[in-house]
Amino acid sequence: MSQQALTQTPRREERAAAFSSPALSRRAVGGRGTRTLRLPHTAAERRATPRTPAPPGTSLSRRADDPASPFSLKAASAHCTDQAEYRYRIEAGKACILFADSSSKDLTIPRAIDGAPVTAIAAGAFSDLVALERVSLPNSLTSIGAEAFARCTNLRDAKLGCALESIGEGAFRGCSHLERLDLPKSLTSIGDSAFSNTSLSQLIIPSSCVNIGGDALCTGPSFPGSAGLAYASSLSEVSVAPGNRAYGMHGGVLCREVPDGRLDAVFCPGSADDVVLGERVRSVAPSTFAGTHRIAHLIVFETVSFPEKTPPLPNRACDRLTIDFSTPRGTSWEISLELPSGAVRKCIIDAAFLGGRIHPEALACAYDDSLPQVKDEFEQTRLMAARLARPVLLDEAHKALFRSVVDESFVSLCVHAGARSNWETLDDLMDSGILDGERAPEAVSALNRFGFTLAAAHVIDGKEKRFGSQCIDYGI
Repeated sequence: MSQQALTQTPRREERAAAFSSPALSRRAVGGRGTRTLRLPHTAAERRATPRTPAPPGTSLSRRADDPASPFSLKAASAHCTDQAEYRYRIEAGKACILFADSSSKDLTIPRAIDGAPVTAIAAGAFSDLVALERVSLPNSLTSIGAEAFARCTNLRDAKLGCALESIGEGAFRGCSHLERLDLPKSLTSIGDSAFSNTSLSQLIIPSSCVNIGGDALCTGPSFPGSAGLAYASSLSEVSVAPGNRAYGMHGGVLCREVPDGRLDAVFCPGSADDVVLGERVRSVAPSTFAGTHRIAHLIVFETVSFPEKTPPLPNRACDRLTIDFSTPRGTSWEISLELPSGAVRKCIIDAAFLGGRIHPEALACAYDDSLPQVKDEFEQTRLMAARLARPVLLDEAHKALFRSVVDESFVSLCVHAGARSNWETLDDLMDSGILDGERAPEAVSALNRFGFTLAAAHVIDGKEKRFGSQCIDYGI
């Protein structure tokens, strides 16, 4: 038996014993043994009874001593079958299963109990049933609570009822052997991390589903050392049924429609080769590319918002990266980079997607082997200006990228160079043609304004040597 089973079984036996106690209406299992409490019986008393706050680190779904919780013992009744013993309550003519105790490999949840249809499974009701391998839910069921089947490590087959509408947060979390799950056409909501640490390989999102929680499709376990990725994923194929107005596949990525007509990227299946995040894509969720290990080519636009802390791409995923850049002046171009392996790849990804935005200058510095990765903006633009002054090894895409960055910040670069008495950078700007005869007055004026007269004189001297000695009033 696994360590997990050894630690969980006594807790289930303790809870089962508490449910079967003759003093069911007055005893509850607390954190330090058994204690007695008076449970409210009237509707007025129940409304007036405040919820007992859970201690730090305690799941609310597990507090049997809270009279207002789903596990409240006040209305729990027993229902025994050959497969399991269920604790349930009936409200408004509908039954909700609160707890199940079973060592069976197969469970068929009853369709009705005491004449009331079973419509809900409470939070944690079937959790930690490590012997469970197959479960069949009734067609009367409409909701599965949070962590309802969590850590059922041997669960391989789960048949969901045709009327199911919602799957709660972490409902199948830790079902590491669950390889297949057919979502019913009635399903509208999937909770956060619903399938975390499962082995699902394919999933069809029904047309009725309008909400998929964060990390819901990140089926693999966490890997803390994988370049900041929160999860990996076994899902290689994801599709959306026709007629779904909330979700759709775009450029190989599952995207959610937003009211302004744009898209939010949610998840990229592992089988994707070429991925295109088009102009409609507004943002990318942290776990979008968590399971992609075979992407050959990713095309992304500069306007896309990325997670601030989590790299959008695993280091081993993408062989080629194409970014469409645009500037406020209305010019745009495309740069396509062949990504190397190892630490350089990580350097490119981390630099390109920093703080939720794409940074062209950081990307250029990271990609070029002769340019070290630096965070200081002056150093970045200074290095690009130096490369533009000696463009032997630069391809056209890099020239355009470097020139755009340096061109838009050349005045600031001149001022910083003047403050450091860095004449080489001023020469590089003039050699590259960015600081030409027409722009020399603007640079000189800025240098004089900050009191860097020696740098201004250097620009004037260099301008006369390179562009001729036209009479220009520099305001000196």
